Parts: sequence; structure tokens; C-alpha cells
Amino acid sequence: MKVLKIFLEESCCESLKNTFQSEGFSITSDASEADAIIFQAHKYSYIKNSHLFKDFKEKCFNLTQSDFPGFFLPGIYASNYRHFFRVLTDGRTKTFSYFYIDKNSRNQYIDPYKDKHLEKKYLFSFIGGPTSHLRRKIFKIYENNPSNNFLVRSSLKYNHWDATKNFELEKKKNQENYVKTVKESLFCICPRGAGHSSIRLFEAMELGICPVIIADRWIPPVGPKWEDFSVFIQEKDIAKLEDILSPQSNRALLMGEKAREAFDKYFSDEVRHEQIHRLLLSLIENRDESQENLIHYFFPLLYNSNKFYNNITQSIKKLLLLLGMR
Repeated sequence: MKVLKIFLEESCCESLKNTFQSEGFSITSDASEADAIIFQAHKYSYIKNSHLFKDFKEKCFNLTQSDFPGFFLPGIYASNYRHFFRVLTDGRTKTFSYFYIDKNSRNQYIDPYKDKHLEKKYLFSFIGGPTSHLRRKIFKIYENNPSNNFLVRSSLKYNHWDATKNFELEKKKNQENYVKTVKESLFCICPRGAGHSSIRLFEAMELGICPVIIADRWIPPVGPKWEDFSVFIQEKDIAKLEDILSPQSNRALLMGEKAREAFDKYFSDEVRHEQIHRLLLSLIENRDESQENLIHYFFPLLYNSNKFYNNITQSIKKLLLLLGMR
């Protein structure tokens, strides 16, 4: 394995820094000798004003799990998606899991439950926040449905990321209930959240449950054979979940086993640094500096145009939802 010399820009958090404290990487304090300069901050305005970008832009890469990545730099993105301007993502971005979540933020009940075999109660389940138009539609369709075939519930009153002391007891209760519900399901619904990805996709895989991925523009990580252990459903078909999943229920357990195998091979703590190394090395070796120069020059125009497009699209979707047309 080629050792990559890494310079960590000051925006990198401790969890991200720890990713590079492993075989295949050597952290350097001299940016001039680095193979890659890593930014966690992804906003165009921040990066373009950095002296590191000005002096060594050909070495700069982004590693972020932000819901709204800027794509100003080539990089590894948890919420990677097919951008309106494809030039920003095609060939210069890689998708990975949420690779630097602090261990204190991780659901503590995944480890004790992931090897348990619980009786299946539901064809599918979803417990999550209404953080996207898609999720709000799912709640509207399924949350108050009297069917016992599935469980769909909003976690609006429970915030997984709330770490206040008074909330700790309820947090533990809800975390355990969430994990148990996933384990009691044949399929785990994984709709996009605020960003195009969802951490529950990787939690479902680790728990050995077949994930149902509903995120039309999300780009899956390269490596796993997603068709072997997951179900992709288009966002327009969310009202048909039972019709689509019921015929596949007899293969759900096997798909769940394969999902766990894929997680262990590509996304577990034991292999994470190897996968990050593989992806980053590919970005370094295939970087097209002529393309990067053009993107950096036209980025303000591309960014503002895409922002306008997304705002218009979201406004139309919200209006249609209010009118009961979607």
C-alpha cells in the first residue's frame, strides 16, 4: 500500500483527523511535501480564501459528510449526488459512508443488537425526522395508517444529535427502540434526509437488514454489489412500498445477511481507513487540473445557478404538497 502524505487543514475535526492515524497515511506539518491537503470545510468562500488553496490548489481535496456539499474541490462526500451541473461530480467525487462520526454520537445499541436475531414483526419500518419533502410525504401516507404490516413514525420529538444531560434518558430509550424496530423488520426504509444520503442506510446494513434506498440523485459508493442486498425505489413510487416489497419478502433475510457482509467489507471501523485510502489515491491519480481550473473559474456562476434551480424546485414541491397533488 502506497503511503500518502496528508496535510490536515485547520477545519478538520478530531474524528476526521483520526481517520488518517492509520496504515497507509503519514500526517505531515509541511503542506509543500503533502500528497493531499484535506479540507473538511466545503464552502466555496472558505476554500478560495485559504492560503493553502492559493499556494497548493492542485493538492487540495474535500472530505466531508455535510448534507449540502459544495463540490468546489474533488473529494469524498457522504452525501454525494448527481449534480444539476454534472461536471462538478462526474469523475471528481467519490461517495462513502458517514466516515468521521464521533463514537459518542453513534447509536450505542447497534453493537449489542447487531448479532441478535429478533422475530420479524413488520414488512418494513421507518423511524426518522421530517427533514425532507420526501420524508414528509412518507409520514403523510403511512404514519396514521392502521395496517400492522409496517411501522412508520416521526421522531420529531426525539433528536438523536441532542446531547443535553436532561435528554440522556429519553435518548437512550429512543435509540434502543429504533434499533429494535429495525431488527424486527424485513426491510428498513432509507429515504434521503436533508441531504441526499442517510446514515440509517449504513445502520441497516450493519444490523443485517435489507435497506430500501429512496434517493433518486444519490450516487452509491463504488465497490459493494448494491443490487444483491438492497432495493432501490424511485421517489415517485413511495405510495407503492407494500406492493413493491411484499413480493420480495421471501428473499429479505438473505439480502439482510449480504448487507451485513457488505458493511463489514467496505464500511466497518476495521476497513474504513483502507477504503478512504483507495478512494483518495484514485482521486489523486485521476485528477484533471485543466478541468479543475475551469471549474474554479466558473464555479460562482455554477453554484448560484444550481442554488436558484434547487430553491425553485423545492418551492414547487412544497406547493404541490400543500395542495394535495403529490
